[in-house]
Amino acid sequence: MPGHIGRQTIVLVDAPLVAGDYNTTVRDWAHATRTPVYGCTVDYSSSTESTEAKDQTVTAAQLSMPRRAPWVSEWQR
Repeated sequence: MPGHIGRQTIVLVDAPLVAGDYNTTVRDWAHATRTPVYGCTVDYSSSTESTEAKDQTVTAAQLSMPRRAPWVSEWQR
Protein backbone atom coordinates (compact mmCIF):
# COMPACT_ATOMS: atom_id res chain seq x y z
CA MET A 1 0.00 0.00 0.00
CA PRO A 2 1.57 3.32 -1.02
CA GLY A 3 -0.02 5.51 1.64
CA HIS A 4 -3.03 6.38 3.75
CA ILE A 5 -6.52 6.69 2.28
CA GLY A 6 -7.17 10.13 0.83
CA ARG A 7 -3.67 11.48 1.43
CA GLN A 8 -2.06 10.96 -1.93
CA THR A 9 -1.50 13.50 -4.68
CA ILE A 10 -1.73 12.70 -8.38
CA VAL A 11 -0.87 14.91 -11.35
CA LEU A 12 -3.17 15.06 -14.39
CA VAL A 13 -1.27 15.80 -17.59
CA ASP A 14 -3.29 17.26 -20.45
CA ALA A 15 -1.92 18.16 -23.89
CA PRO A 16 -3.54 20.70 -26.23
CA LEU A 17 -4.68 19.76 -29.71
CA VAL A 18 -2.53 21.16 -32.52
CA ALA A 19 -2.57 20.86 -36.30
CA GLY A 20 -0.65 17.83 -37.53
CA ASP A 21 0.35 16.42 -40.88
CA TYR A 22 -2.20 15.75 -43.61
CA ASN A 23 -4.94 17.95 -42.11
CA THR A 24 -5.12 16.05 -38.80
CA THR A 25 -5.07 17.16 -35.18
CA VAL A 26 -2.63 15.64 -32.70
CA ARG A 27 -1.80 16.10 -29.02
CA ASP A 28 1.22 18.31 -28.27
CA TRP A 29 2.74 16.51 -25.27
CA ALA A 30 5.79 18.81 -25.29
CA HIS A 31 3.53 21.69 -24.13
CA ALA A 32 1.26 19.75 -21.79
CA THR A 33 -0.23 21.30 -18.66
CA ARG A 34 0.07 19.63 -15.27
CA THR A 35 -2.72 19.82 -12.69
CA PRO A 36 -2.12 18.41 -9.19
CA VAL A 37 -5.11 16.77 -7.47
CA TYR A 38 -4.87 16.37 -3.71
CA GLY A 39 -6.77 13.94 -1.48
CA CYS A 40 -6.70 10.91 -3.79
CA THR A 41 -6.31 7.22 -3.07
CA VAL A 42 -4.47 4.75 -5.31
CA ASP A 43 -5.04 1.08 -4.49
CA TYR A 44 -3.12 -1.74 -6.13
CA SER A 45 -4.35 -5.30 -6.40
CA SER A 46 -2.65 -8.26 -7.96
CA SER A 47 -3.27 -11.93 -8.52
CA THR A 48 -0.96 -14.76 -9.50
CA GLU A 49 -1.95 -17.98 -11.19
CA SER A 50 -0.11 -20.87 -12.77
CA THR A 51 -1.22 -21.83 -16.26
CA GLU A 52 0.54 -24.35 -18.46
CA ALA A 53 3.71 -24.50 -16.34
CA LYS A 54 4.25 -20.74 -16.23
CA ASP A 55 3.32 -18.13 -13.65
CA GLN A 56 1.19 -15.17 -14.64
CA THR A 57 0.76 -12.07 -12.48
CA VAL A 58 -1.87 -9.44 -13.17
CA THR A 59 -1.65 -6.08 -11.39
CA ALA A 60 -4.34 -3.40 -11.54
CA ALA A 61 -4.54 0.07 -10.03
CA GLN A 62 -7.75 1.77 -8.91
CA LEU A 63 -7.85 5.55 -8.55
CA SER A 64 -10.36 7.19 -6.20
CA MET A 65 -10.60 10.97 -6.45
CA PRO A 66 -12.52 13.49 -4.31
CA ARG A 67 -15.75 15.00 -5.65
CA ARG A 68 -14.11 18.38 -6.23
CA ALA A 69 -11.53 16.85 -8.58
CA PRO A 70 -11.52 17.89 -12.25
CA TRP A 71 -13.12 15.72 -14.88
CA VAL A 72 -10.68 13.14 -16.33
CA SER A 73 -10.81 12.00 -19.94
CA GLU A 74 -9.14 9.11 -21.75
CA TRP A 75 -6.81 11.63 -23.43
CA GLN A 76 -5.08 12.62 -20.21
CA ARG A 77 -2.14 10.94 -18.58
